[in-house]
Amino acid sequence: MDFIKQIGIEFKNILRVKFLLIFGILIFALSILAPILGVIGQNSEDKGGGYYPLPAIGRVYARSYLAKDIYYPGGGQEPIIIDGVTIEPDNPYYWNVQNLQEQLKNPDSSMYGFEQPGALDLWISISEAQLDYFVRLAKHITDYQDYRVDLTWDTRPLIEKFIYENIGTADPEALREAIGWFMGIDDQTFKEKYIDIPAEERLAALDAIDQRLGTLFDVVENNNFPRYIELRIQQENEQIKSLEEQIEIFEKDIIEHPEQEESLNEQINYLRKEINMILDNNIPILEYRLAHNIVPYDYGQWQNRALDDITDSRRQLQ
Repeated sequence: MDFIKQIGIEFKNILRVKFLLIFGILIFALSILAPILGVIGQNSEDKGGGYYPLPAIGRVYARSYLAKDIYYPGGGQEPIIIDGVTIEPDNPYYWNVQNLQEQLKNPDSSMYGFEQPGALDLWISISEAQLDYFVRLAKHITDYQDYRVDLTWDTRPLIEKFIYENIGTADPEALREAIGWFMGIDDQTFKEKYIDIPAEERLAALDAIDQRLGTLFDVVENNNFPRYIELRIQQENEQIKSLEEQIEIFEKDIIEHPEQEESLNEQINYLRKEINMILDNNIPILEYRLAHNIVPYDYGQWQNRALDDITDSRRQLQ
């Protein structure tokens, strides 16, 4: 049932955009990505696994039934009321909250496969922090066509904040197991990125996350459009970095698997085109929106339709 509910959410998102074009783009993208995933799977078997910096998209949940002041009528279609905030069924975050409440109604370590002592408690704590996050968003964002929604689905900063704050007090193995529910990462990369780093580097990373979350909530709670553009450009630059890391992996794979050079070069070219799309289209359009105060998804503005047409045309040409 949860899967069906999630389909409903994604369907509403699809309705915001030009369905036929986007659907065609998705089909094309999947046809490109299929060989990539095949190569990754093969190389993982050859090398015993590893971490590939592909964009991570996961289900994110928060606070248990133990949280204060929660009223949740049964049936899944009635409003959810938490700490005085009413979340209607058509709210973008409704199912995130509802699904989490169901899953944490009677949390049990064996249900989620936790083996390390303390992992379940850490998982519950992460979940509670995430419910606070979604409820805070739901209070100000009630429509899928709200431009601020774009910034809110990536909850990795929230998870990383929890990791940095609990390193030193929690068992690393338990922490690794708990966050594995929310963010895919292998043991070696987890240690290299979060555990085996100097304390000052960890504090700097935590400070950067706090600043980013502060900016996000400024956008959400104060409808701060300039800072929205700032964060969106930051996201685009992070995507460039991720694509560049993927290109580096494929270039190494060419050396190790020369028989796959032609296929790997095709994937590299595709990723480079994506980088060019970000540099030549996505970021300049965001800057143009800021300069002319063109808020996304406000289709009462002809400028919005024009910018979408430009992006669609460039994507088709690519």
